[in-house]
Amino acid sequence: MKIPSVSLTTTLVCYQARLILHVNIWLAPLIALLLPVVFFLPDFAQVEERVLWALRIAETFVPFVGILICANLISQEWENHMADLWLTKSFSRGDLLLSRLAVGVGITTLVVLVIIAQLSLTYVPLNLGEALLVTLPPTLFLGMLGMTIGLILRNSAAAFIIPIGYWLFEVTTRGNYTGPFYLFARTACFDPANCVAALTPSATWIFSKLLILGLTVVLVTLAMWLLQRGGRSWR
Repeated sequence: MKIPSVSLTTTLVCYQARLILHVNIWLAPLIALLLPVVFFLPDFAQVEERVLWALRIAETFVPFVGILICANLISQEWENHMADLWLTKSFSRGDLLLSRLAVGVGITTLVVLVIIAQLSLTYVPLNLGEALLVTLPPTLFLGMLGMTIGLILRNSAAAFIIPIGYWLFEVTTRGNYTGPFYLFARTACFDPANCVAALTPSATWIFSKLLILGLTVVLVTLAMWLLQRGGRSWR
């Protein structure tokens, strides 16, 4: 893939940022601002209990940020009748997809950091590295799942509905079917009576998060392959 010039890259990144923010400028930041307010944050006697509760809230609900920001990164092109932009001579499809992913992931990470900072300032101090590892993999995975579905079906509604459906599946089944790929493995044992059996000592929550990151990379690779293979039929 040919590397675009600096000026061309700047134009490309600015275009992607405008496109993403134009659609989702209010939704994701709204979640970041309201999350600590909407959900009950009990004043547990032990700091460790408050930390685990804050991580549980973040791990379970922050992934919606990824869906809102990333799910329609590509599908909106066809709905806005802008798909021909993929075929311009100035930008290759790879340049457009990678720059859009970079901007989408950057905005998503920024919003997640805002949520972590809010929880740390208003409820209990959190370890930044642990909080990011807990929340970012499922957030990016669901966003990339929606993006890939949107690319295949060219439909933003499906791009949002399918990852939300997968989120509901994980919440209700508690990893009984996905095992170490369970999205919410860090706080699965908040109630010892409801621990996920698949998360044995040999498959810790850290291992689970790394597996989810690996799946995210697979989804991005699949999206890139589909986009490159589609040829002019993606018009």
